[in-house]
Amino acid sequence: MAKEKKPLTIKQQVKRNTLYSKLFSYSEFVAAAMPYGIMAIVNREEWFALNPEPWKIGLGGGLGLALLGIALFLIEKKKEEGSKLTNGTITLVIGWYAVTFIFFLLASIDMEIYKIMAYGGMGLIACIGLEYESNKFKLKAQENKDNLKKAESKIQTEQAEKELKEEEQKKTKKQEKVVVD
Repeated sequence: MAKEKKPLTIKQQVKRNTLYSKLFSYSEFVAAAMPYGIMAIVNREEWFALNPEPWKIGLGGGLGLALLGIALFLIEKKKEEGSKLTNGTITLVIGWYAVTFIFFLLASIDMEIYKIMAYGGMGLIACIGLEYESNKFKLKAQENKDNLKKAESKIQTEQAEKELKEEEQKKTKKQEKVVVD
């Protein structure tokens, strides 16, 4: 005869649900990395044993795992901040397959991709120089704005002092007239 389960208290339910939540959360990393392991086992001969440069595949796979780990870490951080059920996971999947499709399209020019990336890197280096100069000029412009404000404030202070002196002089003239009369 089957034993009847004793109903869980609210505290026990909270502990159980928290445990399952963490278990499923950590399992995401394992589930996401599993296809890499399966592909490596299935293609072991082609990728590693018969390949003259297996380190390239190993490095590419490692970088893929690192990218996946970073993406999942960012999604986990976002989950802590929000209360939605997916919190960007759907966006991650769509973005992942978009990048996959781009690599598929680039496969026909794989021998030229390093040249394309090298020239793109030169453009990025140029951007760094332009950004540096832009920031330098932005600081100079801000410094000039600050100097204008200081000068404007100084002019207003001088004008206020002049007006106060004029009022003081008018008061003393009135007092002299009153005393003389």
